[in-house]
Amino acid sequence: IRTIDISDTGQYTCEATNHLGSSNKSIYVYVNEKPQIDKPDEKINVVKGADVQLTCRILRGTPKPTMQWNYQNKAKNLKELEEINEALLLKNVTVDDEGKYTCNASNIVGSQSYTIDVIVEYLPTIKEDGIKMIETKDSVEVTLPCNVDGLPTPTVRWLRNGTILHSSKNILTTSDFSLKIRRIDVSDTGSYTCEAENHLGSTNKSIDVLVFDKPVIEKPVEKIRAVKGTDVQLTCR
Repeated sequence: IRTIDISDTGQYTCEATNHLGSSNKSIYVYVNEKPQIDKPDEKINVVKGADVQLTCRILRGTPKPTMQWNYQNKAKNLKELEEINEALLLKNVTVDDEGKYTCNASNIVGSQSYTIDVIVEYLPTIKEDGIKMIETKDSVEVTLPCNVDGLPTPTVRWLRNGTILHSSKNILTTSDFSLKIRRIDVSDTGSYTCEAENHLGSTNKSIDVLVFDKPVIEKPVEKIRAVKGTDVQLTCR
């Protein structure tokens, strides 16, 4: 048998016959083959708090292959997870469950493995930094923080008194979603809101900004003539 195959498994009998009679001998041939896995999805997105089942289905293999799951982080104890036949069940997933899971089917002939990348999606959040109000003098640069997290990466926009702010020479949004006002003016006083949104939902945070400016006096009359003994009023408005 030049190229033996699993289909060649079975009992083979050699028979010898002449005019005096016959004789035979049987040999049973077991053909082993290495495991073959039905290629799973390479990437699985799951929402935080949901359950997800990772499946690596064994298509063939003789003797019957054994399945083993491994996780990229050795600190993770897969024994705590539920294995169902050739699948691994992750319950109530958290961000800590994100990463690469490898299924490996093996027998005495060989092995085959595949890796599944689990991506955990979650609602946008804005880290609470305790900043509720910023008081500042005018003509300085002011940065309003907005520490946003979420997956997929949220879309962030800033509003002042309910009106969307667009980037300009004086106002821009930084790479960390903070709002930078290069040269703040008293007209910039108001309530600023950072809104973060992805397909799972949205959240927001507001900061009140109060801008002080230096006193400005309306130029008074520089010289006043008055009659001795009368009242006179000097005004600086």
